[in-house]
Amino acid sequence: TAAAAHDAAVPALVLPRVREVVAAGGPPLPLVPRAGADDAPLAPNIVLGMLVRVQTGKGEYDKRLIAESKKARKTKEGASPKQRAAASNEAVQWTLHVDTLTPSGVAMVSLVRKMGIYPSGALTVVEQAAKWCDDIKRVEWEKIEEQECLPRLEGRVGPDTVMLTSPQAIVRTLLDQYSEGLLEPGLSVRASQRAKFVDVCAQVWTKLIRQASWHLFAMVWDHGGMGPFEDLVRALQWTDRQLVPVALEARLEDRLTVLDILAGSVVAFLVQTDSHIVQEALKNLRGLENCAARAASDPSIAATMAS
Repeated sequence: TAAAAHDAAVPALVLPRVREVVAAGGPPLPLVPRAGADDAPLAPNIVLGMLVRVQTGKGEYDKRLIAESKKARKTKEGASPKQRAAASNEAVQWTLHVDTLTPSGVAMVSLVRKMGIYPSGALTVVEQAAKWCDDIKRVEWEKIEEQECLPRLEGRVGPDTVMLTSPQAIVRTLLDQYSEGLLEPGLSVRASQRAKFVDVCAQVWTKLIRQASWHLFAMVWDHGGMGPFEDLVRALQWTDRQLVPVALEARLEDRLTVLDILAGSVVAFLVQTDSHIVQEALKNLRGLENCAARAASDPSIAATMAS
């Protein structure tokens, strides 16, 4: 939006006050209290933040914004996962059902370990044997009966029982309740990059993890044989060309994001299967190979692989 449009849309009393705060060296954003504890971190009013950015020097404003973001993140990281969950307006005790011999199970358990909610007790994880892909290629989270879908997130809110079988919905729910944005792009990442990040986070399940599940099923069914491999190679190529660049752009201070964890853990899992197809493909996909190696070296993902 042009600066002129901002000036026309915002009441005349707001701009002078915003300029006073910025000139006085105050917080870079007008801050509003978070719901919950009195000492909880303050969240920025993003709309007014955009206005301030237009009205003031972009470089100086961004420096102060990043400094405030770092301070807020340190405060959040100091709280335990249970404390972060308790601060939620509607805390739910969730149970995550997974099969850690499947790519989707490895991805989910790696994520909740990284968030610190498992095995700390903030989240209950239950192992359940998955019914693998069938002849019409239904993966483990697309079974007809909900109780057979894996991963599956179940919780109780008052008298209501919630059951989620969509992997995207499970990830979003866990991030909203427990992560405080620590595994997602910060405000210092451009809006266009954040939008790409959200899009690729949704596509990773259909573009990569689905193909990984099919490939692993074929390997088991054929007793170690190759089975169909073209779909998996295309999935790995998409991950290298589309996902890895977005993940790199979204990282803040070299911190792993949810995208790094989901994709990296699955590729690292495929590498451990000694699949000749995967090994050959990665020789020509150096970005993806580095992503998998970085993921495998992360303590949370390494612990999932070891278990």
